Amino acid sequence: ELQNSMVVDNRGVYLVTYESTFRLSTDEAGNVQIDWEAPYNPGTGTSGVLPGSGTSPTLLGTRDDLISLADNTDGRINLLVLDRDQPDPPVCKIPVFREGESATENTVIGYDDEIVIVNNAGFGGPFAPARTIKRGIERYRVLRDGEGSVTGCENVWKNATSFGNSAQLATQSGVIWGWGADPDVTDRDLFYLTATSWETGEEIFRTYVGDGRPFDPITGQVHIHTDGTVYLGAVQGVVAMRDLIE
Repeated sequence: ELQNSMVVDNRGVYLVTYESTFRLSTDEAGNVQIDWEAPYNPGTGTSGVLPGSGTSPTLLGTRDDLISLADNTDGRINLLVLDRDQPDPPVCKIPVFREGESATENTVIGYDDEIVIVNNAGFGGPFAPARTIKRGIERYRVLRDGEGSVTGCENVWKNATSFGNSAQLATQSGVIWGWGADPDVTDRDLFYLTATSWETGEEIFRTYVGDGRPFDPITGQVHIHTDGTVYLGAVQGVVAMRDLIE
């Protein structure tokens, strides 16, 4: 069963089912074929809303050779980095966030050989309170030897206080934009736009957006226009935010 989006390169189509990652392509006759299947730990659903990965696959790599996703291991999920042609075993398998507070329902951010993953543990589904989502955002770097072969991955930084759980990277400014409800407010969802430094992981600022379900993106992604406007699809419409110019 497939619950996440697909991604495409010139090799084929990549998708993540409840139990495995696949690459599909077509033969000369136009028939769909399975190039490879790479299984992962789907868990039992205790780390996410459903069994299986909550991520869509992300293509990355300075050599256009890697794909990343998260598994759904109970208790503490793993960030997985696979070679696009030889995916099993993963070139990196890294436990992320905190035991019992580790899940994600969003694709990771991939930029060159760098990966950012955001915590969505505590997400109870599309109509549950957003303030129950746990904090956390982490950045990792893929390591290569002198010939460009992957030798492992290392942590660059961890931010255990951020609740900007619908994150996207603006590559020119180096800002990770996020959107989430303040978990310190226990009786209602107060939504904020958050800005986190790609370089250091420190929060640059957060700004209040709105109160309640109309502003809930249900972990949907922030989208950044070339004019600097940030857009997000929420339950009752599209929200746009831009710099205040006086």
